[in-house]
Amino acid sequence: IRDPSGRHNELDGLRGWAALSVILLHQFKYQFGKFIPLIDNPLASFFMDGRVAVCIFFVLSGDALSSSYFTSRNNTAVAKLAIKRYFRLFIPVLTTCLICLLLIKTSIIPTNNIRQDTIIDEIAPRFLATPASTGSYIKYSAIDVFISGNGESQIIPYLWTMKYEILGSYIVFIFLMGYNFFRCAWAVALPFALFGLIGKESSIFSCFIFCAFFSWLRHTEYFQRENR
Repeated sequence: IRDPSGRHNELDGLRGWAALSVILLHQFKYQFGKFIPLIDNPLASFFMDGRVAVCIFFVLSGDALSSSYFTSRNNTAVAKLAIKRYFRLFIPVLTTCLICLLLIKTSIIPTNNIRQDTIIDEIAPRFLATPASTGSYIKYSAIDVFISGNGESQIIPYLWTMKYEILGSYIVFIFLMGYNFFRCAWAVALPFALFGLIGKESSIFSCFIFCAFFSWLRHTEYFQRENR
């Protein structure tokens, strides 16, 4: 289903449900699950499966990043998108970090005397025990957040996905740049993506490639032909 601007409403809807799932996970299971065990049940876990939701975001990123290319087949547009991609991730991260820094400096977020029984082990904010500085937060926003996948070592643990988001994005960009020169690119990319499903981290990057492939099928009207 496409609106006049060319957006696919069903993909926006899927993105919205994934975002809601992540919000429910952090606001209910992580915050209250330790004190209200009833929250951690199979039915609730289905709607609050954050890892599945994150994988959905990665898959949708692969589609969104490749969709414009398969419409125009313009390598220049891919190069521009690759440059803008970094800043589209960096600016929100920097804004979030500076807000956190402000809250810490004004003592709205306490950095000491934190009750250990109120901290959820999986997302324990150990960064609160580290002295905050403007320089370290800017460096984290510009570089560290994109190279560290360990949530415990990050200033904002919830941003562990940024490493995979930016690396997966540039994997797609590199593939798209070479697509015009190697028409059988899928014959190489898909086996690598399938092989990547074996590993924990590599399977995340496979999400980007698989959805770029489905984007290609969509733009070649493969699905429309199958429905006739």
